[in-house]
Amino acid sequence: MFDLNEIKQRVASKTYDLGYGLYASNNVSKLLIVGDQAMASVAGQYKYKVTLENIAGAQCVASCTCPAADYQEVCKHAIAVALKVNSLSAAELANANADATTQGNERGALMAWFLDKPANELTDIIMGFLDESEHEYDKWVFMMSNDKQAMSTGELSKLITKALPKKSVWGWNEVRSYFVDADSLFEMIFPAIEKLPVDQQ
Repeated sequence: MFDLNEIKQRVASKTYDLGYGLYASNNVSKLLIVGDQAMASVAGQYKYKVTLENIAGAQCVASCTCPAADYQEVCKHAIAVALKVNSLSAAELANANADATTQGNERGALMAWFLDKPANELTDIIMGFLDESEHEYDKWVFMMSNDKQAMSTGELSKLITKALPKKSVWGWNEVRSYFVDADSLFEMIFPAIEKLPVDQQ
């Protein structure tokens, strides 16, 4: 399904070898294939989400949640997924596509199930979900407040300051945990900034 020779030409040999190592160690899981697109999880230092897609008349396009994907066109995790997909037989590929169809049907069934629920029961479900995630809870409280009354530039400045690191962050785990928190804050901040007049933005 994916042109491995074309991918090889675009990456360093070390990156390709590392990707092969991940594939050979069975680190690729939750593989889902929909048409010309493949999605999977790849276990490395953390679990990363990878998407690979064949674009007609263009190169294979890869995206990954790993840090290396910011500066590499195709990272080792994307290579591992390409190798996994290409190792499948025609029957296995057909099964993978069938699984994707089943998941699509499940999504539709789940939406229909939610639509049948009374409003108070749906509210209980949402509140239960929000109570399990501090970031999600804070995000929705912020959205509710901002929906009722746009925040002032002063309030937004405080939030931006809160989202910036208080000290130099160098260790990989510290950096990762900082960006997880900051990302959830900026996810709230940017839509609020868009509500301000252009000169205040």
